[in-house]
Amino acid sequence: MIKKLKINQSFENVYVWGISSAIADLKLVLLINRHLHIELQRSICVMNRTLTPPEGFQTFTYLDEEEILPVRYVLFVNKVEGYSLFTSCVRFDYLWVMIGSFSEHELKRTEIILRSIDGINAFIPISIDSLKNDKEYLMLFE
Repeated sequence: MIKKLKINQSFENVYVWGISSAIADLKLVLLINRHLHIELQRSICVMNRTLTPPEGFQTFTYLDEEEILPVRYVLFVNKVEGYSLFTSCVRFDYLWVMIGSFSEHELKRTEIILRSIDGINAFIPISIDSLKNDKEYLMLFE
């Protein structure tokens, strides 16, 4: 039975980082899986219909149900052919999102591990409030 994660309107259990990297998405997924010992898998293709023509942005997800409270990891490909999915984060190639109940230690550990991956040029925390109208994309994964 799949446990559902609920994202409340305050987004209090949603943590977001921007990633700048020239690494191709599938290679980045492989590196993240290897370093964090998780299994991100290709998920839905998010369509940004405000672009002409509409562009599809790949996502990769992993739901860890072994924890007492389930947690989800999501990697958004933020740039496709010069267009950005998250309009408020145009300088980032990817967005790394962690949804669920995490301790400060777990968040810091994840940040240190992902910053250590060769090819990740920047791994910067993003305030959920700065995502403005783009929060709807996060709701796809509740």
